[in-house]
Amino acid sequence: MTNSPSHPDIEGLVAAAYDAALGAGDWSDVLDKLCVLFGACAGVLAVKEPRRGWGIQVGVDPDIMRLFYERHAGRNPLDKRTAAAPVGAVMTDQTVMSKAELLRTDFYDECLRPQNMNSLLNLRAARGRSAVADLCLVRDRRLEEFGVADIALLELLAPHLRRAVGVTMRLAEAEADRQVMTEMLERLPWAAFVLDDLGVVRFANAAGTRLLQDGELRIGPGGGLLAPNGAETGRLRQMIGAALPNGRTGRAGHLKLARAPPKSPLLVTAVPLRAAAAATVGLAPIPSVLLLAVSPDMELAPASAEVLRTAFGLTGAEAAVAQHVARGEGLPVVAAALGISPSTARTHLKHAFDKTGTHRQAELAALLARLAPGDGVATLDGGRNGPRDGHSPQAP
Repeated sequence: MTNSPSHPDIEGLVAAAYDAALGAGDWSDVLDKLCVLFGACAGVLAVKEPRRGWGIQVGVDPDIMRLFYERHAGRNPLDKRTAAAPVGAVMTDQTVMSKAELLRTDFYDECLRPQNMNSLLNLRAARGRSAVADLCLVRDRRLEEFGVADIALLELLAPHLRRAVGVTMRLAEAEADRQVMTEMLERLPWAAFVLDDLGVVRFANAAGTRLLQDGELRIGPGGGLLAPNGAETGRLRQMIGAALPNGRTGRAGHLKLARAPPKSPLLVTAVPLRAAAAATVGLAPIPSVLLLAVSPDMELAPASAEVLRTAFGLTGAEAAVAQHVARGEGLPVVAAALGISPSTARTHLKHAFDKTGTHRQAELAALLARLAPGDGVATLDGGRNGPRDGHSPQAP
């Protein structure tokens, strides 16, 4: 380290790290500040699993970083020897292995040598579910190697940096969980809503959005879910209230909401959602409820032709006949719709029965419906209105 940093340098760096963790700043800015502070030519925030990695870098050739993540992340000798290092540990390459040994590695030849990089200073910043996050600073051959003073300075900054990186990883994992749950809810054939403890709709999947568009349920001025009439709205809110954890075990509930004939009633289920994630960071969890709405005469789109070809080896023509038959259409109608003769349609249907292990139209329809979630659109009115384009808006 050539110069002693002033307090503003450190304070600005720490502030930038916390801003980056909360999404109000950029980790590349933090890396730039670290490079200036330590006299480094490059900096990397790398998340590494045993056989892959990803991250943010400054001063490093992006192509070489891609090569590192594809071939060396978690597998190079430095990573292997420091796999068990605790969060907060500060190391240089020479505290892990001799320079002579490092120079003989494929990692050095493919990632460091092409960029004239020679000395590494590393902070084990965080651990995730299956990954570690390292902050690594690099000096090239023109600069002196990282030494005791550099290690001491990084150890001084380590508590702030590891907290900031830890928050970043937790938020990233939480966002990944949210995306998975959103995708799962979107693929449900039922209308799904997530409500908070005030009964405000925080999420509606595509089927739920169509239900709102049709006016079967409504969102009130305060964001709460409303049934078609006041009495049913009261019962709906009572069921939602009973399902909320609120410091105790919530109780799942079921309710039937009448609809205008000829539509059958909506069957609504409220399921308590636990909020353990909030509790892990010391905040009181916000209780919430998953609300599912389904109609007994809901029509499910049958499995796609691609699924039928892949799972059962049906030809395109056999899959098309199977899909039409699964919708309750007779063979003459199917043949006319596909432009084939009734005898050809009957042959394709027999092959579909044989390949799927079914024997009757009802069995085939049930099988295709079970394979359908996420493949097609379900309508809550028996298909009378047809599918509509829908989104999953965040409610007010």
